[in-house]
Amino acid sequence: MAKRIEKFTAPYRNSGIPFLLAEVLTDGKGDMVDLIFRFVNSSACALLDAHPETLVGKRFTHIFPASQLERLAPVQTVAFSGSSAAFSYTSVLGQTCQIICYQPMYGMVGCILDCGCPPESKNPDTLLTDQLPGAVVVLEMSRAGLRCLSFSPHLCDLTGREYRELLDFYADDLSTLVLPEDWPELLQVLLDSARSGQAVDHTFRLIRKDETALWANLRAELMDRQQGVTTFCALLLDVNGQERSRERQAASLHQAKAALAQYSSLFNSLPGGYCILCQQGERLAPLCVSQGLSTLLGCSEVELRQNLELDPLWYVAPADRQELVDVARLARAQGLPLRHTCRLRCQDEHLCWGLVEAVWQARNDGTTLLLLSCTNLTAERTLLSELEFRAKLCDLLLDDSQIISFDYDPDQDICRIYRRDKGGRRTTRVIPEYLCDLQRSTVIHPEDKRHLAAAFKRASNHPTTDVVEYRANYDDQGWRWYRVSWVSLFDENGNVYRLVGRAENITRRRAAAQRFLDLKKQLKKPDCSVLAAIQLDLADNRIMDATCSSSDLTQTLLGNTAEDCIRHIGGQIPTPEQRNAFEAAFSRNILLNSFHHGHQHMHLEHRFSPVDATTIWVETAIELIEDPETAHITAFCTLRDVDWLHRQSLLLNTLAALDYDLVLAVNAASGRCRKYGHLPAEDVAYADICAQYREVYGAEVPALERICRQLQEEPIWSYSLSNGHKGVFRWCWLDQTDAVLLLTIQDSGVSFAPFPTE
Repeated sequence: MAKRIEKFTAPYRNSGIPFLLAEVLTDGKGDMVDLIFRFVNSSACALLDAHPETLVGKRFTHIFPASQLERLAPVQTVAFSGSSAAFSYTSVLGQTCQIICYQPMYGMVGCILDCGCPPESKNPDTLLTDQLPGAVVVLEMSRAGLRCLSFSPHLCDLTGREYRELLDFYADDLSTLVLPEDWPELLQVLLDSARSGQAVDHTFRLIRKDETALWANLRAELMDRQQGVTTFCALLLDVNGQERSRERQAASLHQAKAALAQYSSLFNSLPGGYCILCQQGERLAPLCVSQGLSTLLGCSEVELRQNLELDPLWYVAPADRQELVDVARLARAQGLPLRHTCRLRCQDEHLCWGLVEAVWQARNDGTTLLLLSCTNLTAERTLLSELEFRAKLCDLLLDDSQIISFDYDPDQDICRIYRRDKGGRRTTRVIPEYLCDLQRSTVIHPEDKRHLAAAFKRASNHPTTDVVEYRANYDDQGWRWYRVSWVSLFDENGNVYRLVGRAENITRRRAAAQRFLDLKKQLKKPDCSVLAAIQLDLADNRIMDATCSSSDLTQTLLGNTAEDCIRHIGGQIPTPEQRNAFEAAFSRNILLNSFHHGHQHMHLEHRFSPVDATTIWVETAIELIEDPETAHITAFCTLRDVDWLHRQSLLLNTLAALDYDLVLAVNAASGRCRKYGHLPAEDVAYADICAQYREVYGAEVPALERICRQLQEEPIWSYSLSNGHKGVFRWCWLDQTDAVLLLTIQDSGVSFAPFPTE
């Protein structure tokens, strides 16, 4: 059927003529009950003010009000009679067009739409609703809830969601896009509009994809109402800025009212104590005192006034009175405010530290007002001691952190370097003419001297925070990568007078980052034995990248999450024992725990059933590493085909079961031997075998170099023991690429000590 439809729709697919193809559904009695859109081109979508995703394959009554179907009655006659027809139709947004329809096949109707404007005046790719300042939506309210029959792309901007996501998950229940506390009021407004027919103008909050709330204004008008179903044509406007501004204005107004209330009682509510004294000649008389001052000194307001009348310095410690008087006289003579710290006498003769501040204000009657404030500094004094203690503690912690500290004076070109030596003692090195010394230094890598010196000069000329990586050998352990970060300290004129910073060893961090890049390259181009190479983000439970040997294997192994991928791999293991071992070693939580305990490499050999139903041996290897950009724990999983190794081992064991005294696989490069057959599977050095024959049996066995030269001339080389001993030694290449030899010994009549019998 799709090919037949394609035959009728192909000419209109990219045409500027609005065209759609629909299938007519009847109730079995010949009456049309619905339409299914089978094809709609972009020009028709523009005319109907809709998108193809909302039309193709959907029923007419699921998208538009059911009452609109009555206006398409001529379509039924055309679909089943073979005749053609032309009639007018008005869309849900009030767009009137002429429809010319004909029957391309029984039960189907092709419609050409004409809006009455020339083709060049309408861009089919630009919808009218897309040009509006808000989102145009068609809402249907019924007992089932509030549905969104149609919407413009601006709704995607308001909600932060994709068009398809809104269509599939939210269109049938619009309440999921509304903040729960705003939904009842919105629903009530729509119900009232459905009863009264009045337009809706309501503001509520939408839930965006990032779970933030966005204020939106709904303006809706009633379109249709029948059989308990009400249809609205609505416009959603983004009023988030206005609402947020209104909230800020309300908050500012609230703060202004609060500030006004505070200012009205400022004298008694501000922290500290306040007093106004009137000076006439040498006499000082209190005019008013604050409740805070009486609380600070631990006496009533009446008692405070009486004591200040007797002596203005009553509450100053006797040892500090003369100093306060001298400072006050000097400040008044210079026309400056008084600011002095002294001890005050509180209740029960308890002393506390106070900051006394005062200004003098001359009056027209010849008197002077003394405005005085007093702040308790006892806590600050205690805090200062605590800060001094913490500063010393930070110095101790910095000493133990193995971090190199820098203190550079750009004016004098002197740098002080603080670090710990091999014995753990903190050392300080002062380097005059540091920038010149940097060029001669043997500690800094030659390739990094220039850009390190340039960074120092750059930070010395302009206030900045900078980070530079370089190589150095501070402890005679070879070149290490360091990252130095410093801050420019500058004076009030903006001139840099100091550079302070620290350098920390980042060698391991860089090596880990390089290893991460190498693993990504290996994942892109795996060798031929790799069935699948997959990168998994275990922290976010995501599949980041994958390379499989076939598309079928890709569909079998991959899923939506990293956990699904690991589970799918385990699901292809045919034997329950091996499957349980796989799940016990490679689940997502176990891998995360393994990384935190310092285990980064894991592998397991097991049987595996790929998509072609065969069973092979594979090795699943996982390397755990931290992503240098996101700091997420990442697993690089590799499935390698090792079936040929198992078959090779089986072949050698079968060969060893024949009439041979011994079958060995010999690595020509390392000289290590691997035994196959009925003796215990142990590794031994080829040199030990030669020594045993020479010392115990007096027979010479050829060296590996000679064997390799002989095999260059002939594929199989046989050698008989000398000194009258029986036995034939035969060599051939088992795997010449990996330099592995196959040695068989027959009719030797001797017991091989390196491989004792059971």
